[in-house]
Amino acid sequence: MAGLVVIVSKAPNAAPVWTKAAYSASAVVGQPFEFDLAGKVSDPDGDAITITIVRAPNGITATIADNKLKFTPPAVGTYEFTLKASDGKGGEAEAGLVVVVSAIPNTSPVWKQGTYTRSAEVGQTIQINLAPEVTDEDGDPITLTLVGETYGAQINEQKVFVWNTTGRQPGLYQFLVKATDSKGAYSYAHLEITLIPAPVPNQSPRVLPIPEQVTYVGKAVEIDLTKYVSDPNGDPITIQKVSGPGVVIGSKYFWFPTAKLSTPATVQLKFTDGKGGEATASFKVSAPYDGAASLTIYVTDYKSGPATAGATVKVKVGSETLEMVTDNTGKVTFSNITLSTTTDVDVVIEKSGYARTYIEGLRLAHGQNLEFETQMRVAKLGPTSSEKPFELSVQIRDANGNDISTTGNVVTTDSIQVTGTATTTEYSLNLWYVKVGGVPGAGTFTAPRTIGYTGTISAVPSVAEFEGMVPVYIDVYDMNDNRYEKIVYIYVSRMPAQAITPYIVQKYTTVAPNGYNIISYTRAQYVEYYGKKDPKPTAAPSGTNLFIRVFWRPWYSASGTTQPKAYRIYRSFDGVSFQPIATVPNTVSSYSDYSAQLEVGKRVWYAVSSVYDGYETPYTVIGDVIPLPLLQVTYISPLNGSTGVPRDPEFKWQFSGVSTTAEGDPSYLYDIWLYDLVVNDYCYYSLGTNPTTGQYSILPTLVPSVSFKFSDYHHSKRTSQKPWAWIDFAAKDWYPYDKLQAFKTYEWGNELLAAQIIDPQDRSRALSILVDDNNYFGLGNIRTDIYHRFITGEN
Repeated sequence: MAGLVVIVSKAPNAAPVWTKAAYSASAVVGQPFEFDLAGKVSDPDGDAITITIVRAPNGITATIADNKLKFTPPAVGTYEFTLKASDGKGGEAEAGLVVVVSAIPNTSPVWKQGTYTRSAEVGQTIQINLAPEVTDEDGDPITLTLVGETYGAQINEQKVFVWNTTGRQPGLYQFLVKATDSKGAYSYAHLEITLIPAPVPNQSPRVLPIPEQVTYVGKAVEIDLTKYVSDPNGDPITIQKVSGPGVVIGSKYFWFPTAKLSTPATVQLKFTDGKGGEATASFKVSAPYDGAASLTIYVTDYKSGPATAGATVKVKVGSETLEMVTDNTGKVTFSNITLSTTTDVDVVIEKSGYARTYIEGLRLAHGQNLEFETQMRVAKLGPTSSEKPFELSVQIRDANGNDISTTGNVVTTDSIQVTGTATTTEYSLNLWYVKVGGVPGAGTFTAPRTIGYTGTISAVPSVAEFEGMVPVYIDVYDMNDNRYEKIVYIYVSRMPAQAITPYIVQKYTTVAPNGYNIISYTRAQYVEYYGKKDPKPTAAPSGTNLFIRVFWRPWYSASGTTQPKAYRIYRSFDGVSFQPIATVPNTVSSYSDYSAQLEVGKRVWYAVSSVYDGYETPYTVIGDVIPLPLLQVTYISPLNGSTGVPRDPEFKWQFSGVSTTAEGDPSYLYDIWLYDLVVNDYCYYSLGTNPTTGQYSILPTLVPSVSFKFSDYHHSKRTSQKPWAWIDFAAKDWYPYDKLQAFKTYEWGNELLAAQIIDPQDRSRALSILVDDNNYFGLGNIRTDIYHRFITGEN
């Protein structure tokens, strides 16, 4: 049998097979692209397949990793790749890949709000951070710009809107903000900013200098501080006393010196506006002068009872005790009590068969005659050995429970709380009284009293009716009717008067057009003289020789206003800054300023306001005046001691010393007197217009040189323009001759010599008075310096 040959051969290798001959995909420029090759090719033999890139677009670097083709297309376009799958056994297959690359999709920036609103004060720099207000969904960078009117604003690189509003007007400002991404897409937002007026920066209160206050012991000092402080912002000002004597009540400073204070003490004040602004000011106060007061005490057995005559009244003033006995009217008067170490005196009243009265703390005021009623009762049980048979402890608080001794006894509430204890040393306690503003048990009550019958004192009296310094009386009686009265002074502050129609002060010339609003007086001191009348002692006046009187129209009912309680006078040396210098009662309508600050040739202005409780009107500027220097005169003829003087002598003199000022030119006033005292009976002559009235004339002149002959004023030469002639006042007739007698001795002189400048604009008058022997100006006599004695000749 033939042999069997079996030939075995391998199956042929099959190439990999792609699922498609060509594939397509899309990509976005600039973004990484991946094409997943998994499942795209297989090998029939199950061989492992390797895929490579046979061909790629120029310049494109693509890779295959993790069975994915990867590359980043740099530009828009079509990218063609040829891929080859190999099985490692020679089997290969190719496929194409077409990638279409398109541009990246872009969206505009997105704002959180379409409109943003803000408000700010003019002058502020506004900064608004816009970076978190706008975003780009594509993550593109965003640029912000202002479109249209910018008003000087800008947006910086940090996307912060910055605008300095200095110099801008209040109002609404609109801005258009554009957000642009890096691909050109953009969107808008509106910015609306309202500028409001900037508040005035807070400024501290401004305080004017407060003048030093010099007073007497027992004479109160009260200053309205609103006249010295102002707030540039119009804020209400709170005033506090930091240190020094006295107290501040609302806007007033008050000090009642109860003892001598020779060395000026400093009062320190603080002014605050409630907004952090504050200012301080200080001024000096002193009471270097002893005060003087009088005290009249009326003693009765009881209220409205008979007078207690023969009672011994002791007044204890410091370490000194004054003593008198009541007359048959129950009255004693202590005159000119010196107030030096204290103003508060104790009074002890004693009489056999009577209980004792002890009054502690009765306050005297400088220049005051205090009339005081009190009682001493008939003893009920027996004599009293001790001068003050009581012990009393008292404390006063305001309605809020504050101890007023810590505030200088200042009370602003409508009531007070009086508490304390009273004990007796000889007889049992009977009762006590508490009274404000009046003595318990005395004639007139102005408010209810509180009464108690144990040693514990507790009272809540009203003080709503009072203002200023008010006494509080605490009276204690024992069973013998011994009486102890303690007086405590409080200062009650009240709110300003309401519902008033203030009277704005008017110039005096509104009612008297020909009068003067201000008159300055420069007057000579008294000087020695000789001739004419009997010599009298001469001395300088008590005031200075320069003072000014200010006049105004007082309140009148037809004005339809409320009558003020007082007037306040202001003075200024620059016409701008006025300082208060005095306050006078409403019954006064003029004021005399004797200040040492007044100077010849120094212009001074005055103003006056009306004063009400807690309120003062704006002042009215009355006018200004320039005080004149003292007038001088040079006599030319006939001079003292002249002989052989013509019977028709020429009287001649020259004014000097007063020159033109800003208010006008000087004019002069004079008279002339001629005396015949040696040979004839007493005769005296002067110029006048009517010999029967006994009135002489004051002659005016506009020129400083005066010259006339005796005969120029003979009565035969009188005219309507020159009505004066020589009058024989002893005979009450015209002097008959046009000459003097021959060989006679005469004396002549001027008994009025004055210069004046009148300002017609404000009706002020400046006077310089060298001589006023007959008190023509009402300021007292200023004697004639010299009378010229001369002897006439034959002709």
